[in-house]
Parts: sequence; structure tokens; C-alpha cells
Amino acid sequence: MQNGFPDDDFDAADDSANEAAVEAAIEELVERQPALALIREFAGAAGRTSWFVRLGDVLGAEEKAAARAYLDGLGFVDAEAARLGSWEDAAAAATSLDWDSEGWAAEEGLRAALTFSALETLSEEEFEVVQHYTTSTVAPQIRAAADEMGRISDFHDQEVLTAAVGAGIQATHAAMLVLLAGEDNHPFTHRYKLFTLGRWPIGVAGLTLNIF
Repeated sequence: MQNGFPDDDFDAADDSANEAAVEAAIEELVERQPALALIREFAGAAGRTSWFVRLGDVLGAEEKAAARAYLDGLGFVDAEAARLGSWEDAAAAATSLDWDSEGWAAEEGLRAALTFSALETLSEEEFEVVQHYTTSTVAPQIRAAADEMGRISDFHDQEVLTAAVGAGIQATHAAMLVLLAGEDNHPFTHRYKLFTLGRWPIGVAGLTLNIF
């Protein structure tokens, strides 16, 4: 696995064997810690989510509420959500995103805190099992959805499509961390909500949360 994505050079038999091994590992872990059944349910639901189906649409009330809760949770109370209407706009926003920004730093701090909390109840090996199970369950669906929406929109920039997939996987992983930590009303939950509504929240630039 590289950069959070399943390797692409496995044949079908290898994929099936790998999926079976991951499923067996999570089953064993759930038997030892029944509370982790929530993770299995979450990963299954994430895999069935309608990813990217509302890209570019006007922001609805539910999306605006999720964006507001996410921004407030990060501490950006003066920032606002803004709609990006095309893949080209999304590409420009994604490629110009400042990974050293205050928004990035705030997310990294939250992610580190959630990981620390998770490792208080799980061993590193168990944590890796949960991470791998979540990613392997959801990544194929996210990748297929991005490719399909790119095809429908006649947009074929693989770098941008891969960025969308990576963002979806990262958001799923972050939401999984929130579940492990047993927290409610977390910014990562609201960011993940935007993905489940079919959007791609690209990131905070200045006082704007760009949402495709």
C-alpha cells in the first residue's frame, strides 16, 4: 500500500485473498473488543456512500450546516463555505492549497489527539488492523465513484481525480478516529458528512472553505 491507496498490481486472486485476510483480522479483533463492531458498521456504510454525486451543485441547507460546524470546530468562526462549480475550479483550488496553513495545522493537531486517544485502548497492531480494514473497505468505492464522475463530466486529469479519492479516504479515516475516541460533534465528523452528501470539501483557504 502506498499513500493510503491499495496497490494496483495485485491480480483478482491476490485481492480476494487480501480481503479475506483483512476481514478475518477484523473479526478476530471484534471478538476481543466487541465495541469495535461500530467500526465494521461504519466502514460498511462508508463503502455504500454515494461519493461525489453532487459535485458543483448549489450548497443546500444540510451542507451549509455541516460546513459551519466544521469551521467552528476548527476555530474558524469568521470563515464561510463557498461553492466551486466545475472540476477546473476544483483543480485550481486543490493544487493551490497551502498545506502549511492554519487550517492544515488545526486538522493535524486534532488528528494527532484522536490517534493518541485511540492508542490508549488499542495496541499499535490492532490500530493498524482497524486502519487497514477501513481503507480497504472504502477505497475501491471512492476510486470508482471519482472515475465515474470524471467520465460523466468529461474530466480526465488523473492527478486531480486521485486527490479527490485521497481526500475521501482521509476523511473516512479521520471519522473512524472520532469513533474510536468516542467523541461527539467533532469537526472531522462534519467534514466527513460533506463527503456523504456527495461533495468534496477541498480545504480552507484564507477565510473560505472551498467545496466542490
